[in-house]
Amino acid sequence: ARTAVSEYDLSAHDIHGNEYPGGKHTTANTYVVSAPGTYLIPCVYGNAITNDQVNFESFAPGGNNSSIKNIYNEFVATPYTAYHTTAGDIPLYRYPDVNYARFFRNAINKNITRPYVVEDINSNSGYSVTGENAIVVWQDAQIVNTRPTVTTIDGHKYIRFTIGANEIQPGNVVIALRGAPGGSYTDENTILWSWQVWVTDQDLHPIGTTMPANLGWHRSELGGQKYTDRSLPIRLVQILPADDPDGQVAQADFTVTQIGDSQNLGENVGSCTYYQWGRKDPMMPGIYSAGASNFIGEPCTDKTVYPTSDYAGMTYYTTNVSVVTDAVNADYGLAIRNPHIPYAAEGTSTSWIAGYLPGWNYLPDGQGSNGAGFAWYRDQTAIPYNLWDAYCYGQNSDPNGTHKIKTVYDPCPPGFAVPSKNFTNGFASHTVASGTMGGWYFTQAGGASQFFPYVGARVYYNMNPRNTSSPITPGLYITQMASTGQYWTDCPLNIVQTNQVNWSSLTSYTKYFYAYILSFASSTATVAEFTKGTAAPVRPVVYVDPNY
Repeated sequence: ARTAVSEYDLSAHDIHGNEYPGGKHTTANTYVVSAPGTYLIPCVYGNAITNDQVNFESFAPGGNNSSIKNIYNEFVATPYTAYHTTAGDIPLYRYPDVNYARFFRNAINKNITRPYVVEDINSNSGYSVTGENAIVVWQDAQIVNTRPTVTTIDGHKYIRFTIGANEIQPGNVVIALRGAPGGSYTDENTILWSWQVWVTDQDLHPIGTTMPANLGWHRSELGGQKYTDRSLPIRLVQILPADDPDGQVAQADFTVTQIGDSQNLGENVGSCTYYQWGRKDPMMPGIYSAGASNFIGEPCTDKTVYPTSDYAGMTYYTTNVSVVTDAVNADYGLAIRNPHIPYAAEGTSTSWIAGYLPGWNYLPDGQGSNGAGFAWYRDQTAIPYNLWDAYCYGQNSDPNGTHKIKTVYDPCPPGFAVPSKNFTNGFASHTVASGTMGGWYFTQAGGASQFFPYVGARVYYNMNPRNTSSPITPGLYITQMASTGQYWTDCPLNIVQTNQVNWSSLTSYTKYFYAYILSFASSTATVAEFTKGTAAPVRPVVYVDPNY
């Protein structure tokens, strides 16, 4: 019902529709839309421009233009060999460059050096993007029914897309920029970057420091408000003609009753998108339905993905989210080029990504070589811990998030970020909600309360856990949707939990495939560990870039 907009630059407005002061722009990986019209997305890596300034910390925290490069310089100045011993016991915290991404990667798996996608790829020798076009990768409601286009404004590429007044409804749309980058990438429609468009009429003004909804959330189709029965008595009166000899008035009384919204909490919760730890791209939401079990459509099923006949190639998703099991250690470029595909390790779902840096063995980036006592274990263990927070550097990170730098992989909209490990410390109390599908109400110190629903997570399965002899299509299936809330934080599991690791045994590295997650059920709430290959929801918190 809102007034339609025209040529609405999403980077020039906050999520509430307010223009940024001075006409400045701030980019992100997710943009919020609440009205029909024509929109523009600048082809900029998420969070790489803040207040019209290049946000170097978001993609090159260890680079010369970064204000926090001292994090890298301070903890990586000592050569590897100074600490390596033939006994094999190496304090991993002395090698933070192994787990600290000094530079973030683009679609061709090269270091990002510029905020604009096409300009950045073109800056690499042998690469020159041609044939730029845009596409809807998937949408969980039939919202965008005409193909997006690519246009040039003030010398920079933008994606233009339209949402009609008859199509706008709550849901999520993933829109990608494609092109032929050249070099070793011969596909003329390689995805170069993608953005999530979250269409919602939800009031997203923060409650305290926290957004009042999960990222990508929208209510069930039956609505999100509860009300009691209400009745309206109605009397119909018909006055008879004046020449009626009896002069009577005919009337009838009846009552219209609207039955109250008797939905339980679960049905009101709706659905939200899921994210593998450290990735910017959303995985499909699920639908809660009545039932006692909670695995593979019982009672949580994938939301319907809407292809259209308006143009070819709109949707890549199928009913179940697929998992590429022969590329379990994806590099960043592969994940960026395939935002619709989750990656998870066969059986254990350890991590979606290979060790730091992506392509370490063939693109050393001046931070070491294949030797230095690490050998091939580097690819097995060195999972970056600053993918969502450039300030995060392992044991020395600020667990309370006082120092936090949102990266180009953070999936949250402008003004919000993935929370730090202890973001619930400011919550004064909590109560468990009742209902078929519940959750917790957390009360912050100021007295404001908000609901964290049990929306479970997407966990890798290649067989039905209730019947291990029954194979299923491998995928990240939604589980524990009716009984558990699991919300990502931006922190990995402490990389020096045992102080030292034994490089001769892979079992010692298990912890480094995990990240912290706020996990709660009907009786407990803790910060637990969860595998990075799992896809879990994100509840954004308010974020103000400290550099601007």
